[in-house]
Amino acid sequence: AAVGSGGAGRRHRGPMAAPWEKVNPDNAVDRLPQPFRAIARIIEDILLSVDERIDEFERQRKSEEFEHALPQAAPSGVISVPGTITCASVEPRGMTRLALGTSGGEAWLVDAKTQSVVAQRRAFGEYEAVSCVALCSDGRYGARPPPPGKEEPPTKRPHVKLFVAGRTTPRIYAFDIHRHAYGVLLEPACAIHLPPREEAGGGAATPDGEEPPAPRPLVEQVHTRGADDGI
Repeated sequence: AAVGSGGAGRRHRGPMAAPWEKVNPDNAVDRLPQPFRAIARIIEDILLSVDERIDEFERQRKSEEFEHALPQAAPSGVISVPGTITCASVEPRGMTRLALGTSGGEAWLVDAKTQSVVAQRRAFGEYEAVSCVALCSDGRYGARPPPPGKEEPPTKRPHVKLFVAGRTTPRIYAFDIHRHAYGVLLEPACAIHLPPREEAGGGAATPDGEEPPAPRPLVEQVHTRGADDGI
């Protein structure tokens, strides 16, 4: 080392090295050179603005003002019904008819093409509403074996059936939809008997002046599907 007086014997130090940082080599990303670094920054800004716009749309969809801007579908026809419609059903095989149940215990068959009621039948009392209706047109019935010495009769196509269930009656009625020269009729086919409702003892107490809640329908849903020898 040089020894001297004054400033002649002082050492000149260079610039200090940058401090070391601990990084995970697997997560380390090399810095892009220009102009790729500027292009990546522009793309990130564009994507960030898109995300903000999507969040804005989501907030608008959840607001009440958004529902008022939805397009409205006008009815294609109007059918007057006594009481109210309590249930409806369409056949999955693409029939043009639909079944309706009313609060007055009636089952209606409506033609969607003509927008008219083609058949109706009172299934229950005036004060028992229909809870479920269902249509079935794909039921196939196996023919009974013919007697000895006779040919097997041709298999007849079964009639489309309409199933109707009420709120309290422990039965599901099945009607055959018959087409006649003078119109369409709902003719009784059979009845499916159900176990009666179990009366629950000690119902919940209600405040004075309030009526107890109405019991749930005995049958809440009816789904039909045709099969061999039955539905």
